[in-house]
Amino acid sequence: MDDRCSGSSCDTAQPPAAAPAATPLRYTLDANDAIVAVAGDWDRFALANGGEAILAARIIGRRLDDFIAGDVT
Repeated sequence: MDDRCSGSSCDTAQPPAAAPAATPLRYTLDANDAIVAVAGDWDRFALANGGEAILAARIIGRRLDDFIAGDVT
C-alpha cells in the first residue's frame, strides 16, 4: 500500500505544475471502494486544474476504479 494511505483513506499527490491546495487533498473509500468523502480544497483544486468532472458532488458514491485508466498495477 502507498505510504500516503491509511486504511481506506489516501492523501493525493499533486503534480508539480498543478495549483497548490491550501490544505491536503484527501478521499475516503467504503468497503466497496466507493468514494464516500473528499476533504481539503478538493473542488477549488479540481476547478483550477480543469477537473470539472471530478467535483465532489460528481464523484461521491462512485467507485475509485471509475477514475483509473490504463494498466492497473
